[in-house]
Amino acid sequence: METPFQAYSGDEPYVFVCYAHEDGDIVYPEMVWLREQGTNIWYDEGISAGKNWRAAIGDSLLGARYVLFYISARSLKSDHCNREINLALDEGKDVVPVYLEAIELTSDLKVGLNRVHALHRDQDASYQPHLLNALGQSMSTVDPQPGVTHDPAAANRSRRGWPVMATAVSVLLAVVLALGFYYRDSLLLTLALNAPVLFYGEPIDQRIGFTTTPDGTRIAYATSGEGPPIVQVIGFGTHLENDTLYDTIGVLAMSSHDHLYVRYDGRGFGLSDRDVDDFSLEARVSDIEAVVDALGLERFGVLGISNGGPAAIAFTARYPERVTRLVLAATGASADWMGEAGREAFERAIDFFEVNWQAASDFQAGLMSGGDEFERRMLGEMMRRSGDGAAVAGALRATLRESVREQAKRITVPTLVVQSPDDAVVSMDAARELVALIPGSQLEIVEGSHMASSGGTPAVRRRILDFFEMEQ
Repeated sequence: METPFQAYSGDEPYVFVCYAHEDGDIVYPEMVWLREQGTNIWYDEGISAGKNWRAAIGDSLLGARYVLFYISARSLKSDHCNREINLALDEGKDVVPVYLEAIELTSDLKVGLNRVHALHRDQDASYQPHLLNALGQSMSTVDPQPGVTHDPAAANRSRRGWPVMATAVSVLLAVVLALGFYYRDSLLLTLALNAPVLFYGEPIDQRIGFTTTPDGTRIAYATSGEGPPIVQVIGFGTHLENDTLYDTIGVLAMSSHDHLYVRYDGRGFGLSDRDVDDFSLEARVSDIEAVVDALGLERFGVLGISNGGPAAIAFTARYPERVTRLVLAATGASADWMGEAGREAFERAIDFFEVNWQAASDFQAGLMSGGDEFERRMLGEMMRRSGDGAAVAGALRATLRESVREQAKRITVPTLVVQSPDDAVVSMDAARELVALIPGSQLEIVEGSHMASSGGTPAVRRRILDFFEMEQ
């Protein structure tokens, strides 16, 4: 069936329509009817030639006032529809589900849509007005006309209706407040994603630049603050333009008070080149080299966090004359602490990252956050904005296969190892091995989740900064 009209492209509010093309014989006439009622409609036939298809879909969805989701067996099987609706739910968009047939939602969509009132096209006798109402419209849009005669009787009836109206408003307000308390995590998440200035502390003034590694990969980096440099090395899950939004306790601002704090997006993530397949240790060390050389840094501290630890160890062993101090937080020299069974289980988990990135990122965020629901959802969103499941799987597989034990033995700079026994991602055994390998290193045992042992709380971050600020 031919598409009925060009998608809306103006500045007024519009509805994003998510549907399976196989349902076009039902959906297209309905879109025409909605358009006749004054609804601006965007759907995927409106992408201009030469424009990135996925970017156009994402931009249009994020700009929509409502997302109209036509649910059928075809749309539930569509990867495009699933990505669109998951993005809409993550971004707190108003989704209006319309069932074209009786069918059960998939488990991931059920979590997001089971609290949303759905319409059933073939079972609702008043479907059309209900649909317009759900989209913020009305079947009756006639404005009062000038010159209408005032009716005293009608005014008296109106006054008698005020107590009833006041009671109704009070009940409605009580319901809204009750729902607000019940759904407070979702409301807080939506506010945090869309109005971060209401949630977070001192902002940082960061400067973003780009450099290129010897293999041609473009790496994005950011600097903030002034003073002795500290270079942060993280494996994945970063995005320089979004990191500051998710810094709920201000550790970036803390780190930038008395230091030139350097961060970068590793290959495959954030603002750096994403179309890469080399996540080897050598490639990741070259990312660090490219960043510090681009900034002209001669001597600096290195903070290796989580999956970034092995590259930080290898870099420090290679350039002891450039590194003043090293902190290794929530990381290890190899994955041997997992044991053979643990390694095999982890390899299976990595495969899941490529199959269902939405669910896998939520699961990984749950491990990292230690059970805090708000933090879990924020971390999951951050990971999805940082990169895709294939890139994370590539980075994790590389780390799983490598060992930097020999490099750790050659480290001569003062080193602090930070780890929490409550960390569900990295074991204390990994920290103890690092201390045994690195001559003269210290072990700082902290409390909290993987985020805490990564330096994500004020107390742990303060301990890390104090170590960097010790006299040589």
